[in-house]
Amino acid sequence: MAKILRLDELIGVADNMSDTANPKIDDIIQRIKDATTELAHVVANHYGINHGEASADEGIMVCFYPKTPEQPCPQPIHEADEQGDWEMK
Repeated sequence: MAKILRLDELIGVADNMSDTANPKIDDIIQRIKDATTELAHVVANHYGINHGEASADEGIMVCFYPKTPEQPCPQPIHEADEQGDWEMK
């Protein structure tokens, strides 16, 4: 059997390593954030909604917002975060 880490867990392990272990860690995490923002852009365009920049504060995450106050939340976005708020930024 193997230990399986989700991306957020892997980033947490890498973040806790000393900078001398691999100075490329910050660059790699930035590229992951950039790719996440790019993916969020594709998803947001598909559903006609807005998105923010990816962050790595509590794992890699990105926020989605409606374009108008009355716009409903797309079902896949809602199902991914049922507790999150859906309001204009």
